[in-house]
Amino acid sequence: MKTETPFYTATPESQLKINELLDLPASGDEYSWEFELADSAKLDAMCQHLESGQLDLEDSSALALVAIASMEEAVDNSIDVEPFLARLRAVFNANEDLQVRMVSFWIDQGNAEHTEMSINILLN
Repeated sequence: MKTETPFYTATPESQLKINELLDLPASGDEYSWEFELADSAKLDAMCQHLESGQLDLEDSSALALVAIASMEEAVDNSIDVEPFLARLRAVFNANEDLQVRMVSFWIDQGNAEHTEMSINILLN
């Protein structure tokens, strides 16, 4: 799945909303917001919010960015991500617009450090 319109980052408004929703320690000066605020300890809450269907595409995109970055952080720290793989996969399989955006960011643009995991989440 190659995306036609690249997705580069979340809107500032969506970043603020997700910062508040997850109580992330944002300063407002983050260069790579999703990477700097990744928090594998909040993966369950991230999955719950994504699964709820209560966020619009912009807010879901922001949350999905930080969720996948948090999955990468978990792998880097040898934390078991298995409980979250199926949950995130289901979210992306149910929302094609969100899936396309995340494929653009993580796979097409090469932002994934753990590419196989991102492919497993986004394309299976």
